[in-house]
Amino acid sequence: MRGLSTVRNRLLKRAGLAEGQVVLDVGTGEGLIGFGALEKVGASGRVIFSDISDALLDHVRNAVKIMDVLDRCSFVKAGAEDLSAIASNSIDLVTTRSVLIYVDDKRRALREFLRVLKPGGRTALFEPIDDRRMAEDADYWMKRAWLDRESREGVAINDLLDRLDDYWKRNIHINKAMTDFNERDLVRMCVEVGFADVYTELGIGVGPLPPMSWDGPQSHREIR
Repeated sequence: MRGLSTVRNRLLKRAGLAEGQVVLDVGTGEGLIGFGALEKVGASGRVIFSDISDALLDHVRNAVKIMDVLDRCSFVKAGAEDLSAIASNSIDLVTTRSVLIYVDDKRRALREFLRVLKPGGRTALFEPIDDRRMAEDADYWMKRAWLDRESREGVAINDLLDRLDDYWKRNIHINKAMTDFNERDLVRMCVEVGFADVYTELGIGVGPLPPMSWDGPQSHREIR
């Protein structure tokens, strides 16, 4: 959560929010971006929390009740590609965090963002990039993480790694929408649908994987 809060703060700082503005947080999830925006727009501003999940919208609604800011919030069940419940030219800022990676038709979603924005409005997006078209890089990092079979000779946990490999091959089905774009594609799509003054930051972090416990029943069940 500390890392996600850093992402939110950077996103909203770049967005240039001001008192009294209206924010649409698309794919709000648990409301991280929207809650931060509420502080920026003040008592005269509003935040519209949008998501496809009733459960998440209920979670956010309960949270804003506890925060006593319900009068400054709205809730809309909608996907990024169809924001017809939101009036055109009514929003100062559209935000997302890890939303477009789940959207097949990203241009359609971006056109909807543009439609609902007031003249001079902005969109601030945070999207993780996992471009599988860069096959050499993908193979390299996979080997760094798990070791490929050719590199395992004499490794003490070979059997465990083999079972883990087999598990991923049988059970992991990656949505193509997550892996068929990169930061350059996002810039081009934004320009194609009509956005101007597009600014992009690409952050790359390389570090050790977090420690994992292999003692829990879930871990044993998943690799059995």
